[in-house]
Amino acid sequence: MSAEPQAHDPHALREGKEAPPRGVRAMAAVRWALLAIALGAAVWTTASYVQHAAGEHGASHGTHYRCPMHPQIVADAPGSCPICHMSLEPVAANAPPPQVPEPPPEASAGVPAPPLPGDVVAVSVTLDRAQAIGVRSVAAVARDAAPSLRVPASVVAPEQGASEVHVRAPGFIEQLRVAETGVRVRRGDEMLRLYAPDVYQAEVDLLAARGFSDAGPLAPARQRLELLGVASSVIDRVLASGTPERTIAIVAPADGWVVRKRATLGAYVGPDVSLYDLVDLSHVWIEADVAPRDAPRVSLGAVARFSPRTRADVVVEGHIDRLLPQLDDGSRRVRVRMRVPNPALALRPGEYGDLQIAMPAARVLVVPRDAVIDTGRAMYVFIDVGAGVYAPRSIVSAGGDGESILVAGGLAPGERVVAAATFLIDAESRLAASTGAKTR
Repeated sequence: MSAEPQAHDPHALREGKEAPPRGVRAMAAVRWALLAIALGAAVWTTASYVQHAAGEHGASHGTHYRCPMHPQIVADAPGSCPICHMSLEPVAANAPPPQVPEPPPEASAGVPAPPLPGDVVAVSVTLDRAQAIGVRSVAAVARDAAPSLRVPASVVAPEQGASEVHVRAPGFIEQLRVAETGVRVRRGDEMLRLYAPDVYQAEVDLLAARGFSDAGPLAPARQRLELLGVASSVIDRVLASGTPERTIAIVAPADGWVVRKRATLGAYVGPDVSLYDLVDLSHVWIEADVAPRDAPRVSLGAVARFSPRTRADVVVEGHIDRLLPQLDDGSRRVRVRMRVPNPALALRPGEYGDLQIAMPAARVLVVPRDAVIDTGRAMYVFIDVGAGVYAPRSIVSAGGDGESILVAGGLAPGERVVAAATFLIDAESRLAASTGAKTR
């Protein structure tokens, strides 16, 4: 008996290999791509770390390159500074500080030297580099000398020569005899004529007192006019003429030059107003500011010479007669003063020049002027201690002598100091100090 054919069921499971779902191949490709990216990132991170560690190791044991003028500019390879375009100089990292011997006892025998600035240290320079920059050292030589101190100075009008012109009674200016500044006047010269009602009334009272048979009232009337500033000759003239004078002369109280004028024709003035300021320039002051470190070496009575900068042929000699007890507010220095005669007005207030103050004779050391670094606050030299090591040493200057500096303390005879390329050695020293390679 034959079987009947079965109906087809669309939901029946098929036998055999099942087809993969749609999109499986794309997901597999994405998965492998992500794995490759992660592996590449790991390799790059590891390589960067190894390179950075090697760089740090090399930097700690290798050479850096720095700008001598701008220590903050650092590079791992030679080049030029982006600020000043100077060639970068090699600096060995973690190099041991150079060994500096103690100064000889003779270096402390003179005037005690102040401490060194904190931004300079001993440096070691190779022979090739020293020759390239022209380093040269000379020995400090001892000799007997009469040192001097040279400081800027100026001509000042003396305080003793100042005077003012005042009236003693209020009134009106009717005539001006001196109508401008810059005029030289003598004591007793007429400056202006003043109509003062009080003075005029006092003259009338004087003439009235003369009419009394008793001479008693005349003396007080005359004294009143004198107290009001009327000269005795004018009082005698009024008594002789019998007529009061309308105006009186206001005269200069001292010799001098008119440096300020406040008198105006027709103005009403009183005793509280200075009509003219006068200054006597027959003597002038020469004032100079001395650094506090040099002030103890300047004594009263020391011989000094002043020469104006615009007239080198003029030299005025005198003696220091005043050392002011306080520091000047602006310069923070000690002011010294010398009073000199000025009969022909050879020196004028406000003129600048140089004051050379003589010091007592002493045994000093002499070094070239180029060997000394003067920062304004400290003076020091670089000692050549040998083996390419140059150590800074603070000194005390006893003044200058042409192209030489006289040293009163801080050096010993025979010690060698850098006399050429000093500023380059100083730059190397400051660079070493900025990197922390200090010598203790």
